[in-house]
Amino acid sequence: RMYLGATLFFGAAVLETLLEELIFGWLGYSEVPRAVDRASMLAFGFVCGAFGNRWYLAHVHRIIEETRALALPEDEHLRALCRLSPNVQTRPVKNV
Repeated sequence: RMYLGATLFFGAAVLETLLEELIFGWLGYSEVPRAVDRASMLAFGFVCGAFGNRWYLAHVHRIIEETRALALPEDEHLRALCRLSPNVQTRPVKNV
């Protein structure tokens, strides 16, 4: 489910690029003006920065809720989370 949003977003970026090429080609431009290209890249970057962390956090919360619903003991709960997400640290980090 997490990758559905990313796939839709990537599809929107491809569609936007194709529309830019078609519209500016129809208007007689040999290429898309730099200002338009940079503005669209800035907009896509803003969306990724503003919403990417929220989308990932929602994904992680779903995994945690699904694991808690299994009513496992705490140590089994943590092992299950480690199996579901390779990004979860399995040992404590030492203070440096």
